[in-house]
Amino acid sequence: MPDSVIAEYRLGAFDAIRRTFVFSGRSTRTELIGYYVLSMLIGIAVDVAFGFFADPLLESRVAVGLGWVLMLPMVGLLVRRLHDQDKSAKAAWLLAFPAFYNAVGDLASVLGATEGRIAADRILGYAYWPMLACTIVLLVLYLLAGTPGLNRFGPDPRGRE
Repeated sequence: MPDSVIAEYRLGAFDAIRRTFVFSGRSTRTELIGYYVLSMLIGIAVDVAFGFFADPLLESRVAVGLGWVLMLPMVGLLVRRLHDQDKSAKAAWLLAFPAFYNAVGDLASVLGATEGRIAADRILGYAYWPMLACTIVLLVLYLLAGTPGLNRFGPDPRGRE
């Protein structure tokens, strides 16, 4: 991959972090993918470090906390991706179902380790398929191309007319 492409993804990732609580305007797919890759690399590095040097319960707590911190910029980024397609951010509410499902499972993991997570998965098992459907619909929406030129949410972030 050329250095300019890597630099573009890196800048997109840092732009997503800089605009964590900005829910207006538009964002590119490059920004979304760049931030996703950066957050995955951070998560892997922390998991490996804590996996080698910490007890499993501490590793679980750090992983859950880091996951929620890394998710914060993603919310604004996903709203701006919908705006880039000239869609209302109301579709981002579909994210609430998978987030709630994961929050309950994460809380059970942190408080009750493996047994708590298994119990939470048994209770929420019926919600798995609707949650998966919401995730797939959102993934498709977020990866669709944006509208070229100006739309009701602002100018094209790629500079197309």
